Amino acid sequence: MTNSSKPTIIRNADTVQVEISNMRGQFAIVDAADYDRLRVAGHVGTWCFNMNGGRTHGYVRTKYKGNNSTVARLILNDPTRQTVRYNNGSRLDLRRSNLSLGNSGRKYGRTFAANA
Repeated sequence: MTNSSKPTIIRNADTVQVEISNMRGQFAIVDAADYDRLRVAGHVGTWCFNMNGGRTHGYVRTKYKGNNSTVARLILNDPTRQTVRYNNGSRLDLRRSNLSLGNSGRKYGRTFAANA
């Protein structure tokens, strides 16, 4: 899959799995309602995993109107740019139940596989 092609999407009753373009065979999982809201807002391009300059952890991002956006921030509608926490440690698990906002300082795991 190339960055210009549409991602593979697997839709279940309550969740959607979106293939990560630069991690062949890996999928992010997101609540179906959030995926639909992002899609209506125009965030329908490829999703990639960005290692944030080679640091120890990364983020799922998508490009919209020429800008890279962190999908977790879009889901949480976070204009304050607080730290996004991945409660189970998986940065591919973008379900609301796994995401929270908080102050920086606590380190979270670097698990890349989504727990469905």
